[in-house]
Amino acid sequence: SRDGMEWHPSNPSAPFANRSYLGCAVFGSVVVVVGGSDSSFNPLSDVWSSSDPKGSTWTLRTGDSFGARSGHGVIAFQSKLWVMAGDNSAVGKLGTLLNDTWYSSTLEAGNWTLVSAPGSSSELPGRSNFG
Repeated sequence: SRDGMEWHPSNPSAPFANRSYLGCAVFGSVVVVVGGSDSSFNPLSDVWSSSDPKGSTWTLRTGDSFGARSGHGVIAFQSKLWVMAGDNSAVGKLGTLLNDTWYSSTLEAGNWTLVSAPGSSSELPGRSNFG
């Protein structure tokens, strides 16, 4: 949108599944979409990126490095992409509010580093849909 009032889809046929409760950030000059819930509200674990200003082309960067989650936080900070907390509940199943933290400086599969483990004595309790 040029004016913030009128929006138009730039790619109505993106290669990733429809989703809600996803995380996204700008990492360098790349837009990154992380996880979320599919149309049946099952959590996802994929990471997609696009360096195309119009979002016409997307690349699957990794899947399941940090486990499926929705309602998580994603931020780019100090040349790393950070994924924090979220919820791994599937519809009709009891899940867990997560309190883990992961980062990657490359977005490649297998290049995610666990900073604080799930269920650890982190100062933060499990949470989702924050900030």
